[in-house]
Amino acid sequence: MVLGATGGSSKGPDTFFAPAGRESQRDLRQKRGAVNCDATLRAMLDAMPSWVFVLNQQRQVVTVNSSLLHLVERTEDELIGYRPGEIIGCVHAARGPDGCGTAKPCIDCGAVRTLLQSQNTGKTVTGDCRLRLDATSPGCALELRVTATPVEIHGEPLTLVALEDIGDRSRLAVLTRVFFHDVMNTIVGLKTHFQVIASKAAKGTLVPEEVGALEKYLDELSDEIRSQRELMLAEAGDLRVSTGEIQTGEFLRHLQDLHRTAENGNAEVVLGEVWEGKLTTDRTLLARVIGNMLRNALEATGPGRKVTLSCRDCGQAVGISVHNEEVMAENVQRQVFLRSFSTKAVTGRGIGTHSMKLIGERYLLGRVDFESVEGEGTTFWIEVPKQYPA
Repeated sequence: MVLGATGGSSKGPDTFFAPAGRESQRDLRQKRGAVNCDATLRAMLDAMPSWVFVLNQQRQVVTVNSSLLHLVERTEDELIGYRPGEIIGCVHAARGPDGCGTAKPCIDCGAVRTLLQSQNTGKTVTGDCRLRLDATSPGCALELRVTATPVEIHGEPLTLVALEDIGDRSRLAVLTRVFFHDVMNTIVGLKTHFQVIASKAAKGTLVPEEVGALEKYLDELSDEIRSQRELMLAEAGDLRVSTGEIQTGEFLRHLQDLHRTAENGNAEVVLGEVWEGKLTTDRTLLARVIGNMLRNALEATGPGRKVTLSCRDCGQAVGISVHNEEVMAENVQRQVFLRSFSTKAVTGRGIGTHSMKLIGERYLLGRVDFESVEGEGTTFWIEVPKQYPA
């Protein structure tokens, strides 16, 4: 992890959320001296296994504990004056007018909200935070339990902020949800279909199409398991890329056939503009990314509407997009690529958009993004190199 920038453009508002403004290095070092002079407090900070920041009222680092220094592989002098998101590597830290806490996406940041609430109330506050990191960081995401506690040291109001990595718990929730719910639902469907086939076979009324439907259930089951395995390998940095040549037209028509109609039969996948050409990349991983886009679009699309799958020539890259007519709420747009974030109320379903970003950018070396505009709808897209680097 590397230190992020401490601010964005000088034009526009000072902040979109948390207060802007920073204290001088001289004043920060005086406060750090006061903390480090308290041997008991210093020992307690370094004994904590959590990552701990001691922050001033402007949310800048006065000092940190040894666990955090080990995490970021920096010295205490290098960190003083930065804010937490700038140190950990949040992708939004450099986008705000005054760095961490001041960008539009920070409105939904659990860490900033927890810290501000603690400062405003003078009480210990605990909350959860999802951070999307730079694509070069392992896993590219963090899920944290944040505890902010106000303290006063030699008359100076400071805040202790402890971060606990709860990513393993979230991954367990995902696996629990997938394997104990989605997979079980598929197995129930298999069992029901087996019973129908057995009954019709006994009566001599079985038709080949019904056996084909059984194969579809088996394909769905194995695909769910492969999807989770790929995500776990991707987050661990162990996913392997196996490249081959893809004919774009054939590839899109294949995806259209796989996802032609939503489960409830209300929406349909149609082809838009299709550039007929070739690219060299990992077909399985690219299909996984586009498949997630299609499933999300089909789930969001109302009865009688269409989801459009398109492909265009972008020079040295190929752009593939999925469009639907629905528009996402602003708070959803700000969090859409965060691991475990979901518009559904059920814990553990927010993996599709996170995995498409992770796999599409880190492993396929492309760019994944979206736009959602009132009156135009929502488009998710990926641009990948026509020739995967050797």
